[in-house]
Amino acid sequence: MVLSIELFRNPETKLQIIESQQKRFKSTEVVDEVVEIDGRLCTIRHQNQSLRTELKKIQKDLGLLNKAKKGQLGEEELNKIEADIANLLQTKTELEAQVDRLTKDETEYNKK
Repeated sequence: MVLSIELFRNPETKLQIIESQQKRFKSTEVVDEVVEIDGRLCTIRHQNQSLRTELKKIQKDLGLLNKAKKGQLGEEELNKIEADIANLLQTKTELEAQVDRLTKDETEYNKK
């Protein structure tokens, strides 16, 4: 019988699952492991979503900076925008790497 993860998240039903394991002389550590993995997976999903939101903002900012760059700007303003673009691209690359890592972690935890 497969149990819904919601049962493990609810403290009352979690205790019922533990009692059931004890009655069947099975390890109760499995219940705690499932709760731990689920907690980690929820954290990973939240972090992943936050990073994706931040990436969207950076991509929007890059678009606005590129549009501003094409306008009538002085040399100093143009240099500042190019530096901002370089910084945003670096941040974007770092965030994409984090998203990839978290996506792999999420996939790994889903297999468990």
